[in-house]
Amino acid sequence: MGTMNNEAMTSPHFHPHEARRMETLRSTGLLDTDPDPRLDQITKLLTDTFDVPMALFTLVDENRQWFKSRVGFEVCETLRQHSFCAHAIQQDDVFEVRDASIDERFSNNPLVTSEPFIRFYAGAQVYGRNRLPLGTLCVLDTVPRTITEKEKKLLAGMADLVTTLIDPSISPLAGSNATTNAEVLSPEAFVSKVEQSLHKEDRSQLGLGIVQLHGLKRLRKTRGFEFCERACDETVKALYKLAPGALAVTRISFNQYCIVARQYASIAHTSLNTDKLEQALHRPLTVDDIDVDIQAHMLWAQPLSGFSSSKQILSLIAELSSSCTQLPTHRRLAIYGDELLEEIHQQDVIRSDLSSALSNRDIFFEYQPKVDAVSREIFGFEALMRWHHPTLGPVAPPKIVEASIDIGIEQTLLGYTLATVLSQLADWKRQNLLNGMNVAINVTAAELCSPLFPTTLARLLEEHGVPGNCLELELLEDGIVGNLERCLTNINQSKKLGVQFAIDDFGTGFSSLSYLHRIPADTLKIDKTFVERIEDDQTSTALVNSIVTLGRITGMKTVAEGIENQAQAIMMKAFQCDYLQGYYFDRPLSAARATQLMKNNKKYPL
Repeated sequence: MGTMNNEAMTSPHFHPHEARRMETLRSTGLLDTDPDPRLDQITKLLTDTFDVPMALFTLVDENRQWFKSRVGFEVCETLRQHSFCAHAIQQDDVFEVRDASIDERFSNNPLVTSEPFIRFYAGAQVYGRNRLPLGTLCVLDTVPRTITEKEKKLLAGMADLVTTLIDPSISPLAGSNATTNAEVLSPEAFVSKVEQSLHKEDRSQLGLGIVQLHGLKRLRKTRGFEFCERACDETVKALYKLAPGALAVTRISFNQYCIVARQYASIAHTSLNTDKLEQALHRPLTVDDIDVDIQAHMLWAQPLSGFSSSKQILSLIAELSSSCTQLPTHRRLAIYGDELLEEIHQQDVIRSDLSSALSNRDIFFEYQPKVDAVSREIFGFEALMRWHHPTLGPVAPPKIVEASIDIGIEQTLLGYTLATVLSQLADWKRQNLLNGMNVAINVTAAELCSPLFPTTLARLLEEHGVPGNCLELELLEDGIVGNLERCLTNINQSKKLGVQFAIDDFGTGFSSLSYLHRIPADTLKIDKTFVERIEDDQTSTALVNSIVTLGRITGMKTVAEGIENQAQAIMMKAFQCDYLQGYYFDRPLSAARATQLMKNNKKYPL
């Protein structure tokens, strides 16, 4: 980029040592790089901690601010002149804007007057060498609000953790963000301590736990933030009593703590066995002479034998943190062993190798026939993603998609999927084999919601010369429900190209009937968990019959997934289900085998 003039250098949007700051930023090599799962975990934790819809790790470049990590923010960069962070990097403490709509510095900012309609902003500086700010770790909301001093310290502590992660040789100012509770390490100190412990301690004797205080958000509303903080102090004391071998404790969100302890290779062999630990988690805390049920839940993972780096530990923390929110309220303790740790290790490998697998075209597709229930001929196929990893073996498609989201290449994976399947469709078209058939692929709500989706789809259809009606996009029901408005825009644009849509696993979501009339879907796919029980479960039989009837009334075709035997096929035909799919007819086939079936006009027996 060009050299800044003197006027720019004196602008309030620029740091007093802007030239040196820019040189430091360039030297990091961070700009325009791939997402880092560790940083994404931190921004996700921030949204949970502060109960906000958006969190960012920004890098303030010469004429723009670029987001190395983002949650809840559609674009990956904005102009610097619109940047809140350009103001934040000019001070050493947390920069707060309580209501941008009435702040003269930001009231006319397009990020305030239009999407995403920012009202609240709080940002803490992330530093490079010589303590020159590179950007900020920030939280944003669409409604005015404030944060307390303790929340500011927590945000600043998380920013220091980011500083340490991007350059471990940098140490934040000693004590600048120390927590008020000496027994709780700041996030950066916790990561450093754990990494040291992984190399010094017997990892087979180490375990890591997440403690979630489910009652804390309710207490914040009824008794205020300061009371909650005193409750947290009591929680920390209780944690150290429960785990006498604790090496480090840190707070990872508003209502979650993380603990690493030794001598927990088997909880049953410690001073507290599992029953006693469960009882302890049920026991109320005394805060200001008031007994409070903080609703503490613990997830414990052991041992840490396969862990050697902070990156792996952060992956484990993110996995446990997510799982903790799903624990039933009556269950206060869950213990994970080697299975979870191995799964996390495998997902790390998948994330590491996915980009090269796409480059080398190691990911391919098999095609499972969809059979017309009346003619018994092939009506179309579902394209199923396959990857035979050299060390892990077959990798399940959901794991591939999850990894693509973690490393920020979900749109690359979608483009690869569309291009590969459309190339196969183009080949069948040249051989005059399509005859009204279509091929379905699975698309996540995140992929569909992208503003790039309609243009990518239109470009690839045109490049391969494939009519839109030869392609069907299957959407998971729960994904649509959570992103309905954004999905609808792109669905409608795609349907103008002739592309068809199916709602996958219909019946497993929670709001099917309330939104079904709004989705311009062409097909309902009945989830196989219902189909597999229709022979001996009257409720499942009634549900499946109702879904087929619903499809007929609303003008949608129905597909029964997971047909395993003749009896299921005959029953689904009797219900007047349009199409059948499952191992009873055929397993997923290679493209060559599918081509041969089409040439032979394969007709399946019922």
